[in-house]
Amino acid sequence: MIDYEILKAIDKNILPGENFAKYASGKWIQHNPKPSDYPDWGPFMKVADTNVHRIASLIQRCAD
Repeated sequence: MIDYEILKAIDKNILPGENFAKYASGKWIQHNPKPSDYPDWGPFMKVADTNVHRIASLIQRCAD
């Protein structure tokens, strides 16, 4: 099964033999810039950060 979200991350303007990392995730990087307060940024960090904010919001709503 092909994950089409992953295919959307590919930057076909880059040759895979020249810079595979940029080829494989260049478009994702363009659309998801690294926040200045993070030393590193990627899909898993984005999911973790989103989850932290959602859980904090849920806890705050329950406390209210």
